[in-house]
Amino acid sequence: MAIANSLEKFFCKAIETSFNAATLAVDIEVVKPLAELVKVKAFAKKAEKLDFKIIEAKVFILQVEIIELLKIANTKKNKSSSDFCKSLFACEPAKDLSVSFGLISPFDVNDFTKFEKKVCKLGIGNFISNFLSDRKASIESQLAVLQVEIATIDSQLDGFILDLENSTANLIAKLDDLTPFETCGFVDCDFSESSTNKKNDILEKVSILSSGKFDDTNTLATYDKKRKDLTNDILGLIFLAADIGKPPSNKVPRDEVAG
Repeated sequence: MAIANSLEKFFCKAIETSFNAATLAVDIEVVKPLAELVKVKAFAKKAEKLDFKIIEAKVFILQVEIIELLKIANTKKNKSSSDFCKSLFACEPAKDLSVSFGLISPFDVNDFTKFEKKVCKLGIGNFISNFLSDRKASIESQLAVLQVEIATIDSQLDGFILDLENSTANLIAKLDDLTPFETCGFVDCDFSESSTNKKNDILEKVSILSSGKFDDTNTLATYDKKRKDLTNDILGLIFLAADIGKPPSNKVPRDEVAG
């Protein structure tokens, strides 16, 4: 009986050394997904609180400019434009500039009818058209850049989430090292129960990681909502910008568009 007890204690001690090494390896592996989780939350919060705020400010500035350009594009000929042309015609330096710009010949510059047609209607009209065309191209380019910025941020977050998923998968695989000890249940040392409890504890943590319940502060949900809102805002501005420079229509921007 004494020999049996001594033998059991010997194996218990020997198996304990292996078991402790296996559990230590698992504990080390647990740290990795937890560290990746911190990265995911930190990046998502930074993107939502800082990066998206900067993009949001840029979107607002472009929105204001688009609204103003649409107002210019949709301005119809009225009394004020006619009055401006008369004031322009009365200004000798303005007439000289009109000639130097090639808007009208020096022979016609003192004829108001011709001046109004060539300078005020055609000349300035072409100038405004070219101006609107240039600004439209610039705005569309800036909006495209903002779309790329959002996509880049989203891709970076996806990378952190992938690292979290991979480290979680590695942790699950590491649990297999505890499986052999589930067959070792002795009077003095029950590694079977210890191994099972350890695996269940880790699997519970893994289920929280894989189900998304780790986002207890709604960090990712807030990030995702902000990303979607910004994306939709930019798409809306791309639609609006497409009308810059087009002839007057019923799509004249309303006050609520700017809001």
